[in-house]
Amino acid sequence: MRRRILGPGVLSIAFLAATCSEHGSVPPVPNAPTGSLTAKPGTSVIVDFGRDHLGSEFAPPLGHDQSVHAKDKISPRDVVIDRGSTVTFKMGVSGVHQVAIYQPGTEPEDIRTVPPFLSPAQTGCPPVPLINDPQNRVAVVSAQVCAGGSAAPSFTFNTPGKYLVICTFLPHFNIGMYAWVTVRD
Repeated sequence: MRRRILGPGVLSIAFLAATCSEHGSVPPVPNAPTGSLTAKPGTSVIVDFGRDHLGSEFAPPLGHDQSVHAKDKISPRDVVIDRGSTVTFKMGVSGVHQVAIYQPGTEPEDIRTVPPFLSPAQTGCPPVPLINDPQNRVAVVSAQVCAGGSAAPSFTFNTPGKYLVICTFLPHFNIGMYAWVTVRD
Protein backbone atom coordinates (compact mmCIF):
# COMPACT_ATOMS: atom_id res chain seq x y z
CA MET A 1 0.00 0.00 0.00
CA ARG A 2 1.39 3.34 -1.00
CA ARG A 3 1.07 6.25 1.46
CA ARG A 4 0.59 9.79 0.34
CA ILE A 5 2.40 12.43 2.37
CA LEU A 6 0.88 15.90 2.48
CA GLY A 7 3.27 18.73 1.79
CA PRO A 8 3.60 21.84 3.94
CA GLY A 9 1.44 23.90 1.59
CA VAL A 10 -1.53 21.56 1.92
CA LEU A 11 -1.11 21.41 5.70
CA SER A 12 -0.92 25.21 5.92
CA ILE A 13 -4.12 25.60 3.92
CA ALA A 14 -5.89 23.03 6.09
CA PHE A 15 -4.70 24.81 9.26
CA LEU A 16 -5.84 28.22 7.95
CA ALA A 17 -9.23 26.84 6.96
CA ALA A 18 -9.74 25.33 10.40
CA THR A 19 -8.60 28.50 12.12
CA CYS A 20 -10.82 30.77 10.04
CA SER A 21 -13.93 28.67 10.55
CA GLU A 22 -13.23 28.47 14.27
CA HIS A 23 -13.07 32.25 14.75
CA GLY A 24 -15.83 33.46 12.42
CA SER A 25 -15.46 37.02 11.17
CA VAL A 26 -12.97 38.11 13.85
CA PRO A 27 -9.48 36.85 12.94
CA PRO A 28 -7.15 35.41 15.58
CA VAL A 29 -4.82 37.98 17.08
CA PRO A 30 -1.10 37.21 16.94
CA ASN A 31 0.64 37.51 20.30
CA ALA A 32 -2.62 38.35 22.09
CA PRO A 33 -2.53 37.95 25.86
CA THR A 34 -4.05 34.62 26.73
CA GLY A 35 -3.60 34.65 30.48
CA SER A 36 -6.43 34.12 32.89
CA LEU A 37 -7.18 35.18 36.45
CA THR A 38 -9.47 33.58 38.99
CA ALA A 39 -10.29 35.91 41.86
CA LYS A 40 -10.97 34.85 45.43
CA PRO A 41 -14.53 35.46 46.72
CA GLY A 42 -15.26 39.05 47.71
CA THR A 43 -12.20 40.55 46.04
CA SER A 44 -11.76 43.13 43.35
CA VAL A 45 -9.55 42.51 40.34
CA ILE A 46 -7.62 44.80 38.03
CA VAL A 47 -7.60 44.21 34.29
CA ASP A 48 -4.99 46.04 32.19
CA PHE A 49 -6.86 47.71 29.37
CA GLY A 50 -3.78 48.34 27.30
CA ARG A 51 -0.30 47.01 28.17
CA ASP A 52 1.88 50.13 28.13
CA HIS A 53 4.93 48.35 29.53
CA LEU A 54 4.92 45.77 26.72
CA GLY A 55 5.27 45.87 22.98
CA SER A 56 7.82 47.07 20.51
CA GLU A 57 9.58 50.40 20.90
CA PHE A 58 10.22 50.48 17.17
CA ALA A 59 8.23 52.88 15.04
CA PRO A 60 5.28 51.31 13.21
CA PRO A 61 5.24 51.01 9.40
CA LEU A 62 4.52 54.23 7.51
CA GLY A 63 0.84 55.11 7.66
CA HIS A 64 0.02 52.75 10.53
CA ASP A 65 -0.28 53.43 14.21
CA GLN A 66 0.89 51.04 16.95
CA SER A 67 -2.55 49.42 17.33
CA VAL A 68 -1.22 45.92 16.86
CA HIS A 69 1.23 46.25 19.73
CA ALA A 70 0.56 44.99 23.26
CA LYS A 71 -0.42 48.54 24.17
CA ASP A 72 -3.82 47.72 22.70
CA LYS A 73 -4.55 44.35 24.27
CA ILE A 74 -6.46 43.36 27.40
CA SER A 75 -4.77 41.28 30.08
CA PRO A 76 -5.67 38.95 31.49
CA ARG A 77 -7.88 37.90 28.61
CA ASP A 78 -10.09 35.73 30.86
CA VAL A 79 -11.18 36.67 34.39
CA VAL A 80 -13.30 34.53 36.71
CA ILE A 81 -14.97 36.28 39.65
CA ASP A 82 -17.78 35.67 42.12
CA ARG A 83 -21.14 37.44 41.90
CA GLY A 84 -20.92 40.92 43.42
CA SER A 85 -17.20 41.32 42.68
CA THR A 86 -15.79 44.39 40.98
CA VAL A 87 -13.44 44.62 38.02
CA THR A 88 -11.35 47.78 37.62
CA PHE A 89 -10.13 48.45 34.09
CA LYS A 90 -6.74 50.18 34.28
CA MET A 91 -6.54 52.27 31.11
CA GLY A 92 -3.38 52.46 29.03
CA VAL A 93 -1.72 55.82 28.54
CA SER A 94 -3.04 56.24 25.00
CA GLY A 95 -6.26 57.61 26.47
CA VAL A 96 -8.42 56.32 23.62
CA HIS A 97 -9.65 53.06 25.17
CA GLN A 98 -13.29 52.77 26.24
CA VAL A 99 -14.85 49.76 27.97
CA ALA A 100 -18.19 48.29 26.90
CA ILE A 101 -19.65 45.16 28.50
CA TYR A 102 -22.06 42.83 26.71
CA GLN A 103 -24.48 40.22 28.08
CA PRO A 104 -23.58 36.56 28.44
CA GLY A 105 -23.90 34.76 25.13
CA THR A 106 -22.63 37.71 23.09
CA GLU A 107 -19.66 36.85 20.85
CA PRO A 108 -17.19 39.25 19.22
CA GLU A 109 -18.71 38.54 15.80
CA ASP A 110 -22.13 39.70 17.16
CA ILE A 111 -20.83 43.26 17.63
CA ARG A 112 -21.93 45.48 14.76
CA THR A 113 -19.13 47.78 13.56
CA VAL A 114 -20.75 49.63 10.66
CA PRO A 115 -23.00 52.70 10.51
CA PRO A 116 -25.41 53.31 12.21
CA PHE A 117 -23.65 51.44 15.06
CA LEU A 118 -20.70 53.83 15.19
CA SER A 119 -20.47 57.13 17.05
CA PRO A 120 -18.19 60.02 16.19
CA ALA A 121 -15.03 60.50 18.22
CA GLN A 122 -15.47 62.21 21.56
CA THR A 123 -14.27 65.80 21.95
CA GLY A 124 -10.56 65.89 22.71
CA CYS A 125 -9.91 62.43 21.22
CA PRO A 126 -8.51 61.28 17.86
CA PRO A 127 -11.06 61.50 15.01
CA VAL A 128 -11.79 57.77 15.01
CA PRO A 129 -15.30 56.35 15.50
CA LEU A 130 -16.40 54.38 18.54
CA ILE A 131 -18.55 51.27 18.46
CA ASN A 132 -22.04 52.09 19.71
CA ASP A 133 -23.94 48.81 19.32
CA PRO A 134 -26.68 48.76 21.98
CA GLN A 135 -27.79 45.18 21.25
CA ASN A 136 -27.06 43.09 24.38
CA ARG A 137 -24.93 45.87 25.86
CA VAL A 138 -24.91 45.98 29.66
CA ALA A 139 -22.81 49.12 30.11
CA VAL A 140 -20.33 51.57 28.67
CA VAL A 141 -18.19 51.95 31.77
CA SER A 142 -16.70 55.43 31.22
CA ALA A 143 -15.93 58.02 28.59
CA GLN A 144 -12.51 57.82 26.95
CA VAL A 145 -9.72 59.28 29.09
CA CYS A 146 -8.94 61.77 26.27
CA ALA A 147 -12.53 63.03 26.70
CA GLY A 148 -12.27 63.36 30.48
CA GLY A 149 -13.23 59.79 31.42
CA SER A 150 -11.73 57.77 34.25
CA ALA A 151 -8.27 56.19 33.91
CA ALA A 152 -9.50 53.33 36.13
CA PRO A 153 -13.25 52.81 35.69
CA SER A 154 -14.87 49.96 37.63
CA PHE A 155 -17.90 47.76 37.14
CA THR A 156 -19.56 45.42 39.65
CA PHE A 157 -20.94 42.19 38.18
CA ASN A 158 -24.05 41.02 40.05
CA THR A 159 -25.40 38.36 37.69
CA PRO A 160 -23.65 35.07 36.82
CA GLY A 161 -22.56 34.44 33.23
CA LYS A 162 -19.71 34.96 30.77
CA TYR A 163 -19.56 38.61 29.70
CA LEU A 164 -17.82 39.98 26.62
CA VAL A 165 -15.74 43.10 27.37
CA ILE A 166 -14.57 45.17 24.39
CA CYS A 167 -12.67 48.34 23.58
CA THR A 168 -15.12 50.50 21.64
CA PHE A 169 -12.30 52.34 19.83
CA LEU A 170 -12.97 50.81 16.41
CA PRO A 171 -9.40 49.99 15.26
CA HIS A 172 -8.62 48.33 18.60
CA PHE A 173 -11.68 46.08 18.53
CA ASN A 174 -10.90 45.20 14.91
CA ILE A 175 -7.49 43.86 15.96
CA GLY A 176 -8.99 41.77 18.78
CA MET A 177 -9.09 44.05 21.83
CA TYR A 178 -11.71 42.13 23.74
CA ALA A 179 -11.79 39.81 26.75
CA TRP A 180 -14.13 37.77 28.95
CA VAL A 181 -15.34 38.12 32.53
CA THR A 182 -17.00 34.99 33.90
CA VAL A 183 -19.14 35.58 36.98
CA ARG A 184 -19.78 32.59 39.24
CA ASP A 185 -22.82 32.21 41.46
